[in-house]
Amino acid sequence: MSHHTRAPRADRLWAKPCTAYNVHAELTPECRLEFAQAQESLNVLGPGLLCCPPDTLHVSVACFLSVREDYGVSKDLLWARHGAEWTGRLREMVTDLPPLSIVFTHLLVTDAAVVALAQPRDEIEAVRGGVTRMLSAFGLPSFQPSIVHSTLLRYQSTDCDLDRLGELAKGVLVGNIVPVDSLVISREVVYPSLVTDEVERLVLGSARR
Repeated sequence: MSHHTRAPRADRLWAKPCTAYNVHAELTPECRLEFAQAQESLNVLGPGLLCCPPDTLHVSVACFLSVREDYGVSKDLLWARHGAEWTGRLREMVTDLPPLSIVFTHLLVTDAAVVALAQPRDEIEAVRGGVTRMLSAFGLPSFQPSIVHSTLLRYQSTDCDLDRLGELAKGVLVGNIVPVDSLVISREVVYPSLVTDEVERLVLGSARR
């Protein structure tokens, strides 16, 4: 895959106050350490890269209210109106989903970020589909991730050499397997997850126990 035609997109939201309501899975300490080492390996390219602090890294599972979208009304107001119902429906849904493992395979360099890519999981697709149906029932658009991933780096400027970054990324191995037995609904306050509030923790598979 050639990156010659693409320039990186500078992230204008970085470290700014924001509002978003997301669903994520937590990483293990071992995985955070591996990703921190991967970040250091890629950071040799110097300025232009923005490094997500290792303790903020997570797996993006689903999105209720997206950080980059404008819904025409305050996201906090929307959550105040519908959040309890959405949380309840998601809680019911995940009681039927078994605990799962997320298997990271390699780094992927896109024009927006460097991410650790994981194998697709039917359980995560089910959660994304469920959230999409909840939102559409209220006439709200859905902005779900298309991959299972953890975002490690974003771009400060358009100067970053994506070709060189892509070549470096090929030499950085990521292969952690992360067991997931709960999902977290969080309110993002400073982007990208530099400050978050935990709304609720949902235990997977509790109906089977």
